[in-house]
Amino acid sequence: MPVREDHLACQHCFADNDKTHLIEKMRAQLENDAKSVLMARCIACKMEFMILIDAKGQCELVDINPYEELEQKKLNLDKIPNLPIAKNDAEALSMFQEGIKHFENQNYPSAYASWRAAQEWFLKQPQSKAESCALLSNIGIALDRMGDTKEAISCYESALLMMNQNEKPDEYATVLNNLGAAYLHLGRMSDAEKYHKQAYELHVQHGKDEALLLRERDNLAFTYAKIGSQYFRLDDLENSVRATRSAAALFDVGQSAATQGALHYLRLGNLLLRKGEQLIQRLDFSAALGCFEEALLSHEIAKAPELVILRDANCLSEVYRKLGDIDKALDAMQKVEELRETLKKMQTPSLTVFKKTPEAGI
Repeated sequence: MPVREDHLACQHCFADNDKTHLIEKMRAQLENDAKSVLMARCIACKMEFMILIDAKGQCELVDINPYEELEQKKLNLDKIPNLPIAKNDAEALSMFQEGIKHFENQNYPSAYASWRAAQEWFLKQPQSKAESCALLSNIGIALDRMGDTKEAISCYESALLMMNQNEKPDEYATVLNNLGAAYLHLGRMSDAEKYHKQAYELHVQHGKDEALLLRERDNLAFTYAKIGSQYFRLDDLENSVRATRSAAALFDVGQSAATQGALHYLRLGNLLLRKGEQLIQRLDFSAALGCFEEALLSHEIAKAPELVILRDANCLSEVYRKLGDIDKALDAMQKVEELRETLKKMQTPSLTVFKKTPEAGI
């Protein structure tokens, strides 16, 4: 079944993939009269994804988003063991450790039950506030994994009310991150952004561990990227660009090519390219120019493939021409021709020349 000549937008980096000749390593998984299933690789970010094609030739891109988590299992109350409340500190601490083992084995109902039984004891002990807070946060995580995200949020918020962010800023930031992740699960993106940002700023203010600070930076960038992806799915390109720009801005330009920052700049460039194309359709050429210039800069920072840079230069040339700036249009076209020549050289197969080895003398 042939693939139609149109584009599919990669929701990982937002690049348009022309399936006729630009998509790489396409291979068939299933083909019959009703449908075809193809595996392909995005030309920009190299992420693999799946294309479904029905009998009419309609294409659908499936399971592209690397941040998309598996559908959460709904909370099943029958699976939660009914454990008695701990009777002393030693028993409560033992239940705490048991809960960790259950959690690591993905037995979330048993982890929840163990932590809840321990937490009920510590709640009664005024001197055990720290243990009670830690257990509340863990209970929230178990509830979230079981699908009860709203109840998990209640646990995180209760834990924050019991904690002092100046005494243990790292632990306070951890709960803030958990709360942000829970709101992201519910699609409440502004709340998710708020709590993840608070966690990162707390680490910047109090953190002494450089590795931990970098991890929190990556977590915040991940959140911004996922928010950007969700806005993209909602066709809200303005907020998608804003969130993705925030993700990219967390990384130093000089370091971006060597870190995951490159991927955020690649996404940003592709989103700006799409936004610029929409602005051209509205005849807003000045605004489109700004988008294309930032797109080219973002792609150059990310060290994007020549094919992506070529498209940026082509768009710039077109919008300069629309604005009547012929000199800049010609400069952009010169860059397009140079990139095309580079691509031709890359695509030209090299012949192998065999040289005859002189025979050794007797």
